[in-house]
Amino acid sequence: MKIVSKNQPYAALQPDQTLIIVRPQVGCPEPSAELERAAEGFEALSRRKEFLASRALLLETSSQLLGTDVALEHLRREESGRLAFTHQMQTELRFNLTHSAETVGVAFAVGQTVGVDCEQIVRFGNELKPREQKWLSPEEYDHLESQAKDLVAEQLCLLWTIKEAVTKKSGHGFASGFKTINTLLNQLGVACFKNENEFLSVALPENCTQLLIDAPGWQAVEANSVIKA
Repeated sequence: MKIVSKNQPYAALQPDQTLIIVRPQVGCPEPSAELERAAEGFEALSRRKEFLASRALLLETSSQLLGTDVALEHLRREESGRLAFTHQMQTELRFNLTHSAETVGVAFAVGQTVGVDCEQIVRFGNELKPREQKWLSPEEYDHLESQAKDLVAEQLCLLWTIKEAVTKKSGHGFASGFKTINTLLNQLGVACFKNENEFLSVALPENCTQLLIDAPGWQAVEANSVIKA
């Protein structure tokens, strides 16, 4: 698979292309009045900011990709809870959103699902605790036990984003079993990226041959080089 840097404006995607766009929350498009009204129901300021930034980025970028104005009314929830475009949009474009305390990302693909997750490294401690066995495979847990403490937080963060992206792509989420996803043994079709404070992983469609990325400040990383350091 080829990774290609991409800048706005965005053109319609080909079936073998996936597009990932990543922005700091403060760098997302200005939310519309419609979005501001929709966010009034969030009591927590952090949750409101995440909603506004992620939806503003999604609506602006999907409008470019589809060549028509996309609004909140053009979004629906599937039975799995995943966001999708309404049937009235008559599009094969699929997407997935992610956000952390600092970052917002959206991934697009044509005709097939895609999953993306971003997490801050600081959320994960350098001490491997028994509770991690709830979501790490036995092989992953044993491997991390053998690592120097200063490597554990980064490895835990990357493993989490990979597993989260894979389950978001499937539409089943955490309940489908993070523990059964073994990043040490399986070829999962995931592209990974890192900035100074975070990891981001994209679970790609099976037919993807080209990943277009618009993510200033992010660098591609080989998952094995981090996990098996």
